[in-house]
Amino acid sequence: MTWLYGVVFLAAVIVDVIPLIAPSAWIVSVLLLVKFHLNPWLVIPLCAAGSTLGRYLMSLYIHRFAGLFIKRRKTEELAFLGKKIVPELVAELDFRLYLRRDAVVHHGAVHSRRRGESEGPPHGAAVLLRQIAE
Repeated sequence: MTWLYGVVFLAAVIVDVIPLIAPSAWIVSVLLLVKFHLNPWLVIPLCAAGSTLGRYLMSLYIHRFAGLFIKRRKTEELAFLGKKIVPELVAELDFRLYLRRDAVVHHGAVHSRRRGESEGPPHGAAVLLRQIAE
């Protein structure tokens, strides 16, 4: 019966690799879980890992087939929109991380800060996000 856990993983990969409308990997996994009385504590991580791998594999090849389904003009518009949106999203994420860190420090959740100590992780995250945006 342990081979069924491999089936759960492969089903999640296969369902998420298909760019067409298909059932969700979670639906397939729950169906296998119920039908074969599998351990949910094993099915959940296997399904998540398979789904992640399937989505990653799909992202590697989908841009080659996009021309078959999407007109060239729309593809160019999407590329332009992606170039405009990504820096704004990174800047927004940077701002939200700063606000979250700021709220934690000012509400007293962080007490062990020494005088003159730098804000290492938040500052490092902000610098990294700015480099990604550029």
